[in-house]
Amino acid sequence: AGPWVELGADNDLSVRIVVGSGVAACPAVVADGKTIEARQRGAADGNFPVTVCTATVPPATGELAVDGKPVPTVPQAINRVVVIGDTGCRIKGSAAQDCNDTKQWPFPVIAKDAAGRKPDLVIHVGDYYYREDACPAGDSGCSGSPHGDNWNAWQADFFDPAAPLLAAAPWVMGRGNHEICRRGGQGWLRLLDPRYVRLRGHGRAA
Repeated sequence: AGPWVELGADNDLSVRIVVGSGVAACPAVVADGKTIEARQRGAADGNFPVTVCTATVPPATGELAVDGKPVPTVPQAINRVVVIGDTGCRIKGSAAQDCNDTKQWPFPVIAKDAAGRKPDLVIHVGDYYYREDACPAGDSGCSGSPHGDNWNAWQADFFDPAAPLLAAAPWVMGRGNHEICRRGGQGWLRLLDPRYVRLRGHGRAA
């Protein structure tokens, strides 16, 4: 998934990339012609068989690229802002949306439409992860959906449908109650938390 760009506290600007578990090094990040080291944020493990890389770049960066692919930067004037939240497809207990029907779960359509409007900034106010339980037996609307706080569920709930919008503008990522530690906390800390964190087992948290 990615690359995508996050705007954090004190206007810190970070580039995030999710790469395969077999990738030995993080991709090259170039900000205004200067190579910036991308560090491993979380190593691949059982629930997240992917490696997450992050690089912090100057907030005033004008041109930004990952492996030669341009990624969005924060413009001098922010005129068009997309604000979204509660974007996942709910599968919890007997409550199960039809995740394959965009009328029942419109986030993929909304993300694509919002990206086409060329926003300067995207703000997500929280609640990305909704596929907490297995799809109820016999429910064809969500049959086969991944579930649990793991990469497959996060990819289905957020990264795949949000891809056009992640590529369109930098994001401000808020943390919702779906991302508390006992719910979707592992995915949040590994993937989206705006701070640089080395996950437990792979270094000391910062």
